[in-house]
Amino acid sequence: MAEVVNIQSENIVEGEYNVRAVQNDEGLDELARSISRLGVLVPLLVTQQNDGYLVVAGHRRLRASRKVGLDMVPCIVIKTENDFARSVSFAENMFRRDLSAIEEAAAIGDLIAEGKMTVERIASAMQRSVEWVIGRVSLLEWPVEVQEAVHTGGLSAAAAKNIAAVDDAVYRDILLRQALESGATARTTAAWLQAWRAAMPPSEALQAEPLPGRPATPAAVLLVSCVVCFEHYDASKLAYLPICPGCVDTIKGAVTPGRRVS
Repeated sequence: MAEVVNIQSENIVEGEYNVRAVQNDEGLDELARSISRLGVLVPLLVTQQNDGYLVVAGHRRLRASRKVGLDMVPCIVIKTENDFARSVSFAENMFRRDLSAIEEAAAIGDLIAEGKMTVERIASAMQRSVEWVIGRVSLLEWPVEVQEAVHTGGLSAAAAKNIAAVDDAVYRDILLRQALESGATARTTAAWLQAWRAAMPPSEALQAEPLPGRPATPAAVLLVSCVVCFEHYDASKLAYLPICPGCVDTIKGAVTPGRRVS
Protein backbone atom coordinates (compact mmCIF):
# COMPACT_ATOMS: atom_id res chain seq x y z
CA MET A 1 0.00 0.00 0.00
CA ALA A 2 1.36 3.42 -0.96
CA GLU A 3 2.58 5.71 1.78
CA VAL A 4 0.76 8.95 2.53
CA VAL A 5 3.21 11.85 2.90
CA ASN A 6 2.70 15.52 3.75
CA ILE A 7 3.90 17.90 1.05
CA GLN A 8 4.02 21.68 1.09
CA SER A 9 1.16 22.98 -1.01
CA GLU A 10 3.40 25.58 -2.65
CA ASN A 11 5.46 22.74 -4.14
CA ILE A 12 2.42 21.26 -5.88
CA VAL A 13 1.28 22.54 -9.24
CA GLU A 14 -1.82 21.90 -11.33
CA GLY A 15 -1.45 20.84 -14.92
CA GLU A 16 -2.78 18.79 -17.79
CA TYR A 17 -4.78 16.48 -15.55
CA ASN A 18 -7.03 19.20 -14.23
CA VAL A 19 -10.26 18.10 -15.90
CA ARG A 20 -12.54 20.25 -13.74
CA ALA A 21 -13.07 24.01 -14.01
CA VAL A 22 -12.31 24.53 -10.32
CA GLN A 23 -12.02 28.25 -10.85
CA ASN A 24 -15.83 28.47 -11.14
CA ASP A 25 -16.62 25.72 -8.65
CA GLU A 26 -19.48 26.95 -6.47
CA GLY A 27 -18.87 24.13 -3.98
CA LEU A 28 -15.29 25.14 -3.28
CA ASP A 29 -16.24 27.29 -0.28
CA GLU A 30 -18.15 24.41 1.28
CA LEU A 31 -15.20 22.08 0.68
CA ALA A 32 -12.88 24.64 2.28
CA ARG A 33 -15.18 24.82 5.30
CA SER A 34 -15.11 21.05 5.57
CA ILE A 35 -11.32 20.94 5.33
CA SER A 36 -10.98 23.64 7.99
CA ARG A 37 -12.90 21.39 10.41
CA LEU A 38 -11.99 17.87 9.33
CA GLY A 39 -8.72 18.32 7.51
CA VAL A 40 -8.00 16.83 4.09
CA LEU A 41 -9.77 13.48 4.33
CA VAL A 42 -8.53 12.06 1.04
CA PRO A 43 -4.86 12.48 0.09
CA LEU A 44 -4.04 14.14 -3.20
CA LEU A 45 -2.63 11.91 -5.91
CA VAL A 46 0.55 13.47 -7.27
CA THR A 47 3.51 12.57 -9.44
CA GLN A 48 6.98 14.06 -9.26
CA GLN A 49 7.81 16.79 -11.76
CA ASN A 50 11.17 18.54 -11.80
CA ASP A 51 11.71 19.79 -8.23
CA GLY A 52 8.04 19.64 -7.28
CA TYR A 53 4.88 17.65 -7.77
CA LEU A 54 2.04 17.62 -10.29
CA VAL A 55 -1.54 16.97 -9.24
CA VAL A 56 -3.15 13.92 -10.82
CA ALA A 57 -6.26 13.83 -8.62
CA GLY A 58 -7.33 16.29 -5.97
CA HIS A 59 -7.29 19.69 -7.67
CA ARG A 60 -10.31 20.89 -5.67
CA ARG A 61 -8.80 19.77 -2.39
CA LEU A 62 -5.58 21.58 -3.22
CA ARG A 63 -7.47 24.80 -4.02
CA ALA A 64 -9.62 24.49 -0.90
CA SER A 65 -6.58 23.75 1.30
CA ARG A 66 -4.84 26.86 0.06
CA LYS A 67 -8.03 28.83 0.62
CA VAL A 68 -7.98 28.01 4.35
CA GLY A 69 -4.22 28.51 4.64
CA LEU A 70 -2.97 24.91 4.95
CA ASP A 71 0.78 24.74 4.34
CA MET A 72 1.01 20.94 4.21
CA VAL A 73 -1.38 18.56 2.48
CA PRO A 74 -1.41 14.74 2.54
CA CYS A 75 -0.44 13.13 -0.75
CA ILE A 76 0.21 9.77 -2.39
CA VAL A 77 3.15 9.96 -4.78
CA ILE A 78 2.91 7.59 -7.73
CA LYS A 79 5.23 6.83 -10.63
CA THR A 80 2.87 5.31 -13.21
CA GLU A 81 2.62 7.24 -16.46
CA ASN A 82 -0.70 6.06 -17.87
CA ASP A 83 -3.66 8.14 -16.67
CA PHE A 84 -5.92 5.10 -16.27
CA ALA A 85 -3.18 3.31 -14.32
CA ARG A 86 -2.97 6.33 -12.04
CA SER A 87 -6.70 6.13 -11.39
CA VAL A 88 -6.57 2.42 -10.63
CA SER A 89 -3.55 2.92 -8.37
CA PHE A 90 -5.36 5.68 -6.52
CA ALA A 91 -8.52 3.61 -6.07
CA GLU A 92 -6.65 0.52 -4.93
CA ASN A 93 -4.57 2.41 -2.40
CA MET A 94 -7.51 4.39 -1.04
CA PHE A 95 -9.92 1.52 -0.59
CA ARG A 96 -7.37 -0.74 1.09
CA ARG A 97 -6.99 1.77 3.90
CA ASP A 98 -9.14 1.71 7.02
CA LEU A 99 -11.37 4.59 5.98
CA SER A 100 -14.23 6.21 7.82
CA ALA A 101 -17.51 6.39 5.91
CA ILE A 102 -16.84 10.08 5.20
CA GLU A 103 -13.31 9.43 3.92
CA GLU A 104 -14.70 6.69 1.72
CA ALA A 105 -17.39 9.02 0.38
CA ALA A 106 -14.82 11.74 -0.30
CA ALA A 107 -12.54 9.31 -2.14
CA ILE A 108 -15.37 8.04 -4.32
CA GLY A 109 -16.67 11.56 -4.91
CA ASP A 110 -13.21 12.68 -5.97
CA LEU A 111 -12.85 9.95 -8.56
CA ILE A 112 -16.27 10.74 -10.01
CA ALA A 113 -15.96 14.54 -9.90
CA GLU A 114 -12.60 14.59 -11.65
CA GLY A 115 -13.72 12.10 -14.29
CA LYS A 116 -11.23 9.46 -13.22
CA MET A 117 -13.62 6.53 -12.88
CA THR A 118 -17.31 5.93 -13.53
CA VAL A 119 -19.75 4.94 -10.82
CA GLU A 120 -20.05 1.51 -12.42
CA ARG A 121 -16.28 0.96 -12.47
CA ILE A 122 -15.95 2.06 -8.85
CA ALA A 123 -18.76 -0.29 -7.84
CA SER A 124 -17.00 -3.15 -9.62
CA ALA A 125 -13.63 -2.32 -8.04
CA MET A 126 -15.16 -2.19 -4.56
CA GLN A 127 -17.41 -5.20 -5.18
CA ARG A 128 -20.42 -3.10 -4.27
CA SER A 129 -23.65 -2.21 -6.03
CA VAL A 130 -24.05 1.01 -8.02
CA GLU A 131 -26.79 2.03 -5.56
CA TRP A 132 -24.35 1.64 -2.66
CA VAL A 133 -21.76 3.84 -4.37
CA ILE A 134 -24.34 6.55 -5.09
CA GLY A 135 -25.58 6.36 -1.51
CA ARG A 136 -22.03 6.69 -0.19
CA VAL A 137 -21.37 9.80 -2.25
CA SER A 138 -24.59 11.35 -0.89
CA LEU A 139 -22.87 11.59 2.51
CA LEU A 140 -20.91 14.51 1.07
CA GLU A 141 -24.16 16.50 0.96
CA TRP A 142 -24.64 16.21 4.72
CA PRO A 143 -23.97 19.21 6.97
CA VAL A 144 -20.29 19.38 7.89
CA GLU A 145 -20.96 18.92 11.62
CA VAL A 146 -22.80 15.65 10.90
CA GLN A 147 -19.95 14.49 8.67
CA GLU A 148 -17.53 15.33 11.46
CA ALA A 149 -19.50 13.21 13.95
CA VAL A 150 -19.25 10.20 11.63
CA HIS A 151 -15.62 10.79 10.70
CA THR A 152 -14.49 10.96 14.33
CA GLY A 153 -16.42 7.82 15.20
CA GLY A 154 -18.94 9.52 17.47
CA LEU A 155 -21.91 8.36 15.40
CA SER A 156 -22.59 5.62 12.87
CA ALA A 157 -23.42 6.60 9.30
CA ALA A 158 -26.82 4.93 9.65
CA ALA A 159 -27.71 6.95 12.74
CA ALA A 160 -26.29 10.16 11.28
CA LYS A 161 -28.33 9.82 8.09
CA ASN A 162 -31.56 10.55 9.97
CA ILE A 163 -30.10 13.62 11.69
CA ALA A 164 -28.70 14.90 8.39
CA ALA A 165 -32.24 14.83 6.98
CA VAL A 166 -33.33 17.52 9.48
CA ASP A 167 -32.94 20.79 7.58
CA ASP A 168 -33.58 23.04 10.59
CA ALA A 169 -30.01 23.83 11.70
CA VAL A 170 -30.89 24.66 15.32
CA TYR A 171 -33.12 21.60 15.70
CA ARG A 172 -30.49 19.42 14.03
CA ASP A 173 -27.77 20.68 16.36
CA ILE A 174 -29.84 19.74 19.42
CA LEU A 175 -30.42 16.23 18.09
CA LEU A 176 -26.78 15.82 17.08
CA ARG A 177 -25.46 16.83 20.51
CA GLN A 178 -27.86 14.44 22.20
CA ALA A 179 -26.91 11.63 19.81
CA LEU A 180 -23.21 12.11 20.53
CA GLU A 181 -23.80 12.18 24.27
CA SER A 182 -26.06 9.13 24.33
CA GLY A 183 -24.56 7.10 21.50
CA ALA A 184 -27.89 6.98 19.70
CA THR A 185 -28.66 4.12 17.32
CA ALA A 186 -30.21 4.40 13.86
CA ARG A 187 -33.59 3.34 15.28
CA THR A 188 -33.44 6.10 17.88
CA THR A 189 -32.52 8.84 15.43
CA ALA A 190 -35.22 7.55 13.05
CA ALA A 191 -37.77 8.18 15.81
CA TRP A 192 -36.33 11.70 16.30
CA LEU A 193 -36.59 12.38 12.58
CA GLN A 194 -40.18 11.20 12.55
CA ALA A 195 -40.96 13.46 15.52
CA TRP A 196 -39.37 16.44 13.74
CA ARG A 197 -41.47 15.78 10.66
CA ALA A 198 -44.51 15.72 12.94
CA ALA A 199 -43.51 19.25 14.11
CA MET A 200 -42.72 18.19 17.68
CA PRO A 201 -40.42 20.50 19.68
CA PRO A 202 -36.90 19.12 20.29
CA SER A 203 -37.62 18.35 23.96
CA GLU A 204 -40.45 16.03 22.92
CA ALA A 205 -38.62 14.58 19.95
CA LEU A 206 -35.78 13.40 22.19
CA GLN A 207 -38.30 11.47 24.27
CA ALA A 208 -39.58 9.56 21.26
CA GLU A 209 -39.23 5.81 21.61
CA PRO A 210 -36.94 4.04 19.14
CA LEU A 211 -38.83 2.73 16.15
CA PRO A 212 -39.23 -1.05 16.13
CA GLY A 213 -36.98 -2.90 13.75
CA ARG A 214 -39.70 -4.62 11.73
CA PRO A 215 -43.15 -4.00 13.18
CA ALA A 216 -45.62 -6.77 12.56
CA THR A 217 -48.69 -5.75 10.58
CA PRO A 218 -51.84 -6.92 12.38
CA ALA A 219 -54.16 -8.99 10.28
CA ALA A 220 -57.30 -7.16 9.16
CA VAL A 221 -60.48 -8.26 10.97
CA LEU A 222 -63.73 -8.15 9.04
CA LEU A 223 -66.58 -7.03 11.29
CA VAL A 224 -70.16 -7.85 10.31
CA SER A 225 -73.42 -6.67 11.88
CA CYS A 226 -75.70 -9.39 13.26
CA VAL A 227 -79.15 -9.18 11.63
CA VAL A 228 -80.84 -9.89 14.97
CA CYS A 229 -79.07 -7.81 17.64
CA PHE A 230 -77.30 -5.42 15.24
CA GLU A 231 -74.00 -5.70 17.14
CA HIS A 232 -70.73 -6.15 15.27
CA TYR A 233 -68.78 -9.38 15.40
CA ASP A 234 -65.73 -10.95 13.79
CA ALA A 235 -67.16 -12.47 10.59
CA SER A 236 -65.35 -15.74 11.30
CA LYS A 237 -67.32 -16.17 14.55
CA LEU A 238 -70.83 -15.79 13.09
CA ALA A 239 -73.11 -18.66 12.12
CA TYR A 240 -74.63 -18.64 8.66
CA LEU A 241 -78.03 -20.13 7.88
CA PRO A 242 -79.71 -20.47 4.48
CA ILE A 243 -82.25 -17.63 4.87
CA CYS A 244 -83.71 -15.82 1.90
CA PRO A 245 -83.51 -11.99 1.68
CA GLY A 246 -87.26 -11.65 2.32
CA CYS A 247 -87.05 -13.53 5.63
CA VAL A 248 -83.99 -11.53 6.63
CA ASP A 249 -86.00 -8.33 6.14
CA THR A 250 -88.87 -9.81 8.20
CA ILE A 251 -86.49 -10.64 11.07
CA LYS A 252 -84.94 -7.18 10.95
CA GLY A 253 -88.34 -5.53 11.03
CA ALA A 254 -89.42 -7.58 14.03
CA VAL A 255 -86.35 -6.69 16.11
CA THR A 256 -85.71 -3.35 17.79
CA PRO A 257 -82.10 -2.25 17.09
CA GLY A 258 -79.92 -2.44 20.19
CA ARG A 259 -82.16 -4.97 21.99
CA ARG A 260 -80.98 -8.57 22.26
CA VAL A 261 -83.49 -11.27 21.38
CA SER A 262 -83.97 -13.77 24.21
